[in-house]
Parts: sequence; C-alpha cells; structure tokens
Amino acid sequence: MLYQLLSNHRCYFSKLALCLFIITLPLSVLAEITQPEITNIKARSEPSQIKIDFDKPLSPWSAIATGNYYISDGVRVLDARLSINRKSVLLDTTPLNENSTYKLLTFNIFGDTDSDTTPPLFSVQSTDDPTMLNVIFNQPVSPSTAQNIDNYSITKDIDIVSATLSADYLTVALQVSPALEPDNTHTLVVTNVSRLKAAPATTPTAPTTTKPDNNKNNIDPDNPLPAITLEADSALIEYNSMARLSWQVENATSCVGSGAWSGYKPTSGTRNIGPLKGNSVFFLTCRGPNGSSTKFITVSVLAAQQPVLEFSANKMAIPKNTRPVISWSVEDATDCTASGDWSGEKPPQGSEQLGLLTDDVTLFLTCRGAGGSTMQSLNITIANPPTIMLKTSRSTVGYLGIPTLNWYVTDAESCTGSGTDTGESPPTCGGLGIDSSHNKNNYYNTSEWYKSPLATQGTLSVGPLCVDTTFFLTCTGPGGTSTDFVEVKVLESQPDIRLNANRAYAKPGEKITLTWETLRVNSCTASGGWSGTKSAYATNSEIVGPITEETVYTLTCKDQRGRSAERSVKVRVKTETPSPVTDIDITPPPPNKNLSSLPTPRSVTTEEKPVPVREHTFTTEPISSNTDNTDIENTPSQEQFASEWQIASDRTFTDLIFQRIITGEDKLVVPTGLLNRNTDYWIRTRQQDSAGQWSAWSAVEPFSTQKYDANDLDSNDIDDQFQMVGFIDTNNNDKDDKQEGICNIYDAFKKTVVGIQASQGVLRCLSALSEDELEAAIKSDGQIDSMPYGLFNFKIEQLPTNSSATEVDVIFYFEKPLPAESQWYQYDKTTDTLERYTGSAEIDGNKVTIRVADGGPGDLDGIKNGIIISPIGPMITTNKALIKPVLMETATTIGNKYGIGSSGVGFVILLLLTFLRRRITL
Repeated sequence: MLYQLLSNHRCYFSKLALCLFIITLPLSVLAEITQPEITNIKARSEPSQIKIDFDKPLSPWSAIATGNYYISDGVRVLDARLSINRKSVLLDTTPLNENSTYKLLTFNIFGDTDSDTTPPLFSVQSTDDPTMLNVIFNQPVSPSTAQNIDNYSITKDIDIVSATLSADYLTVALQVSPALEPDNTHTLVVTNVSRLKAAPATTPTAPTTTKPDNNKNNIDPDNPLPAITLEADSALIEYNSMARLSWQVENATSCVGSGAWSGYKPTSGTRNIGPLKGNSVFFLTCRGPNGSSTKFITVSVLAAQQPVLEFSANKMAIPKNTRPVISWSVEDATDCTASGDWSGEKPPQGSEQLGLLTDDVTLFLTCRGAGGSTMQSLNITIANPPTIMLKTSRSTVGYLGIPTLNWYVTDAESCTGSGTDTGESPPTCGGLGIDSSHNKNNYYNTSEWYKSPLATQGTLSVGPLCVDTTFFLTCTGPGGTSTDFVEVKVLESQPDIRLNANRAYAKPGEKITLTWETLRVNSCTASGGWSGTKSAYATNSEIVGPITEETVYTLTCKDQRGRSAERSVKVRVKTETPSPVTDIDITPPPPNKNLSSLPTPRSVTTEEKPVPVREHTFTTEPISSNTDNTDIENTPSQEQFASEWQIASDRTFTDLIFQRIITGEDKLVVPTGLLNRNTDYWIRTRQQDSAGQWSAWSAVEPFSTQKYDANDLDSNDIDDQFQMVGFIDTNNNDKDDKQEGICNIYDAFKKTVVGIQASQGVLRCLSALSEDELEAAIKSDGQIDSMPYGLFNFKIEQLPTNSSATEVDVIFYFEKPLPAESQWYQYDKTTDTLERYTGSAEIDGNKVTIRVADGGPGDLDGIKNGIIISPIGPMITTNKALIKPVLMETATTIGNKYGIGSSGVGFVILLLLTFLRRRITL
C-alpha cells in the first residue's frame, strides 16, 4: 500500500494512495490557500500505473509536470496524463512491488485557472536590503502582469524601480527607491496581477517595464542583476532532521539569508540547517553592482510520528503471590507516565518488577512526543492451577492387557505423562515374550504415554501391560503445576506357547518349517522330532526334516517361577497333499453325476495397487477355455457351488483376519473396517464344486493397502462426512462422551448424532449406511419398513482370544426413544444381503444394547481373532404384520439363500448347515 501526507496528516487508501501536500509559508500575512483535493486513489491492474481523482478541474501545466509528484523508495514518475474532464491524472511509474508500502507526495498542483477568476493572494516579506521587497503569491502568476511595475504602488513617495518574477512564478522581487526606513509602516497595493493560465515557453526574466531614464536608479543592461542558484539535497525530509542547502551566485558582492535561516552568506557554499520540525522556506537575497535579486526554496518536513509503544509482561496470567515483570519500549516519545494499578514517571524504555499480586491488575502507560501521545494497557490475571481428571477404562487387566486412559484438563498449557510423579521410563516386558498379535499396528504401546507433550484432553490405549503400572499425568499452566495418577494392576497368568507347522502333510523327504511364539516364558526346550534349547522370546522359526514318517514336534517352555507349558504339532506323510484346513465346511445337495477328480484352484487377482481400505473387491482369474475336466464350471458334470477366502497378516496364514465361505460367487467384497491403512496382507482362495469337493488353495497373493483413505483425511478411522467434533453427551449424564469411551457419529442422513459404546475392547466408529446404499438388499428382503438412522459400521479390537467365546455388549444412544417393536438388521457387504439380526437386542428408551460375539453373531470377518466388524442398525415399523419371530425369519432367509424350501427337511438341512458353518469359524 502507499500512503501520503495531507497538511501534516497521513491518508490511507486501499492499494495506492496520494494526498496533496500544501506548502505553508511562514508569513504572518499569507492568506489561507485552497488547493484541489484528492477524492480517490486507485492502482491500475498494471504494476506501474496510478490513477488520482481530484474534486475540481486542474491546471494542465501543473498536472502534467512529472516533477510535481514524488514517490518513496526510488520509484520515479515517468509520465503524467490529464483526463478530458481535467479531474483525473494517470501516472506512469517505474514498477511497483505488490503488497509494499510507498509514500507519495504532490507539489504545486493547482486548479484550472480558465474557470477560476479569483485573484491570487499574496504576502510581503522584507529583506536585509532596505531597497528590496519580496511579494509572495499563493499561485503562479502571469509574467506579463507580475513584472509590470505599474501594477505595484507603495505609500509615502516610494517608487518601484523593477519587478522580477522568480522561476517558479510565485515570488516577485521589487526594487524600490528611496530605501525603506526602519520602524516605518508602509502599504503595498497590488493590482491587475493575474493567475498564470498556461505554462510559458520560457522562464521569467528581467522586468519588462522601468521608470524613465532620468531615474537615478536605472539599471545598466550591460551589468545584469545577481543570478542565484539555490538548491536543497532533498525537498522532503523527516521530522526533526537536517536540511542540506547549497547555493551559487554570480554578479553579486554580498548575500543575506532570511526566512528559515538568517545572516550574511558567502556568494557560494553548502550548509546543514536544522533540525527542522515543520515546512521551511529559505530566502537568499544577493546584491551586485546593478542591484539585487532574491531566490527562495521550500523544504517540506514530514509530520512528527505518533509514539509507537510496545508494552508487555513476562506472563499475562500468573499464580497467586507471584511478581510479574513489566517491560516497555517506545519510539518518537520524550516521556511516559504510568497509571492504573501502578504509577509514576517512566523513561521511554525500561522494565520493572511489580510486587506480589493477589488479584487481577490493569496497568496503563501513556507516552508523549511531538506527534501526539499513545496509551496502552495490560491486564494481568491471577490464574488457577490446572484441574486434572484422569481415568482408566479398567483398573485391573490380564497379562498383556490394554486399558484405555481418558483425561480432561483445564487451565493448562501442556501436559506430560510418566510412570511416577517425578518421571520414569515406561515399563517393558523384556524377557517375558510377547505373541505376534501384540505387535500389530492397531495395538498401542505404553511408551505413547511417555511422549511429551500430551494434549490437554484425549484418549489413549496403553499396553500391552505385563506388570502393575501407575500412570501419572503432570500438567502446567499459568496458575502452576498439578499432578494426577491412576493405577492399573495386572493379573498373574500362566505361561503360554503357540506352535505351528507350515503344513500338516509332507511328501516323503520334504522339509517343513516350524514357527512358535511364546508368552510369559523364560526358557524353552524341544523334544520329539526335534531337540535342543530354543529361543523363548517373541516369534521364531526353524526348518526341520527331511520327513520320512509321521512325526510329532513338542516344545516345552518354563517361566521364571518354574511353571511350564507344552505344545505339540503333528506332521503326516502322504503321497497326495490334502487340504491344510478342516474337513468340508458346507455339504450341498448331492449332484446328479459323479466327478472324476478334484477341481483345480483359481488364482486371486486385484486391479488396484495399493488396495483401498474401504470395500475393495477381489476376483479370481477367468475359467480357461480348455477341456480339462478338472476345471470348475467347464465340465457338464460340474458346477461351482462355493468359494472360500482367507486373508492373513502373515505369509503362513497363522494369523488370519478373515475367513468366509461364499456360495455361488467368484469374487470377494471386503467389508468396511477389515483392512487397516498402510499394511501388508496376504490372500488366497479355493473353490468347491456341486459334488462337495474342494480344490487346493490358490497361490498366495500379497497385497498392501493405501497409505491414506480419501474418505478419512484426518486418519482417525471415521468417515469424514459422518465425523463429529466438540462436546457431545448422547447418554445425558453431563459428561463428554469421549471421556467415557463413547464414539460419536452422524446417522446415515446426517440429521442426528448417535453414541456407540462397547463393554470391552476398543470400539471405533467407522461410517453409516443409508437405505439408498442398501436398496438392492432391502428389495430382496421385502421386510423393511423404515430405517430412519440407517446402519452403523463399527469395529471392536483388542478382545481376548484365549477363551472359548468372547461376547461384547454394544450400547447405542439415540436422540429419541425407539419403539419397543423395533427390529435390528445386519448387512453383509460380502454377500450383499440384509438379514434380521439373530443376536440379543434390548431396547430401553433411547438406549439399545446389542450383544455381538467374536467369530459369531454380529462379526463379519468369520473368525475368532480378537476383532469384531459389523454394520448394524434398527428398522422401525408401525405395521405389526411385518414383525415376525426371529427364528422363523432366519430360517426362511437362509433357506432361500441355499435353495432350501420351508419344509421340515429344509429346516433340518438348515440346522446342519448352520452347525457345519460354525465349526469352521471356531
């Protein structure tokens, strides 16, 4: 931006700004000067053009003179053009920088004299030469009228000898005779001196009219008047700075200064004058053999700056009985005064420590200078020490349990977690061993609590814990430091081992790989088909063999107390390699024709790499066109009945995260919540024909998931369009849901907020599904009346896997109570089916409790692995005919799914299928 001066005041405009700078001569008789005023300043789109609008037409010769404009920082005015209406000037300049501040001044911009007939105003100034007077006009005057001596008269028989107009057309030097006597009063009358209507071709010279030749003071043309050159290094200087003048005079014997300087001057020289505090006019009158001449120059002085004050305290909020330190610094000021809750005269710069404060104080500091005064205030408050609320989801956990810490702190700026109130390294489980499930990315480490700083509110799962641990939270704020803690005890557990072989069957002479993981052990010994001391820590592997007969491998491990655990694995030897999984999982109706051989496996393909996190689809390679009767669907006697899919987080498939059998499909749609971001996985599949025979497993296909989820830019697992922030209390207990382990999410239509909480594990809200997204599944079901909230995708992790069944109560908190006859539905993205939920559902007003089981009802990953993923939601109906017994509804739905009717035989087959299907998931 540019800024300008207007009669010692600054003016500010949007991008470029200019103001008229009025020269005020230090003459007591100079009348008020009225100049054209600027009404608008605008920077053109070009970086080197400025448009100035005035309130009246301008004198063309003054408006187009580039020397009448000044811009700071070395910007030069190249051209000045006047508009047709003579009220606007367009300046062409050297380039201006964007977002920069410039200072621009204008000089000698006058109104249009063609339409202004007001006579110019003038003042009279005496000189050191009693025969010389200076008549100073407020506007440029016509040379022909200004240098006509008949237009001037002085009382008391004083004659006008000559009238000489200055180069700026503003000053007329009158030579009089006889000399003026001191202390006498004279009257000067000026008539018929007119304004300058256009810029003359030449500068004014000697007077054009003189007295008759008998005047004794006639001027000899061969002896010209003194020629004076008077200049200043700068026509504009800062307030209270020096002006540097230089002059050169010809045809003169002596010179006298007047105006802003005085005294006799040499006929040439340079001098620093000042410091100047206001606009100043310097006159130089020089006498020679043929008379005297006068020259003047104006030096404009910027207005004094208003004091700029910086006033601060080392802390704006302090504990009670603390002494704050006050600091201040001011520019362009001579003195300062304190008031309010402190007092006294203060220097322009300093610091001061106040006394002990017990209450809030307000301090004022006023500083004065030539440009005015500035006042600032400080409010220093007494702050309370931080208030800490620290809780744990479980005060007692099993070995390697993972509790959740919740905290909320007020009046704090930073917090630090530790193991004691003075700081301590995080507890470790070194030497005890940790199984692979506790090394996954979705598990938290206790050391996260010890990373500094912690937010002033948050939720963090810590662990796995192997020893009793105390978590301290220390927070510091303006009011001091506070500490709170919670203690989590770890129950004593027995040592545990996991031992696996990479295959259950081996060819004669083939080698196999044994892998084992230990938990809470210190030493291990091998026996049976292998021997020796084995590593007791974390995950290990060893190649054994070659195998020639059925062999049993045993691993015995002991903990620090001598308690032992033993695991064995059997490897059989056969010429044909059977399936490495359990017996046939589903027995379809018998085919009409017999098969001659087992079906051939088909490989898994995926087009996207890396794989998206949400709802990715895997397919199998197309059926070949050959006539090999081992290809499913290629031989008339065969039909593909089902496919089985497995996804694991390790290449050996010992750590499965998904296992499902899908009837009639050659593709797998991965449900939301199954895959984590930026993680490596492995997938395989096999197919079953209509005779109930399974192919071998396909080749293992590795894949990775994308590092970022486009639907979850903040990477907190919640779909951004359903995410909620701020204080939320869906269970109406005046506490923030986040502090109680309740996750919040918008319903599918983004109208209401729903809270979801799990009785154990860590629950994460993911997204919501609307009726539109479930349209095909709803139509196939035919029972849905209204789904006002849609379905809710959620994921529960960190569930125990060492028990036969893990059931979790999932509590939903709705904005309004649900009708007692409301039904609950579960959507299976893998099969695109919407079914009545067969698990427990208890409705209590706006609170609904759903019971889900790891690897059972409500879990779509198909296995018991410590993780539950499920989209569930309510269907509300007023049509009693739509409400049917859950068992009958389930039987009809699944029966139709497998091509079984509702007869008694179909129902018995259904129960058998359900039993077999549950066997594979245990």
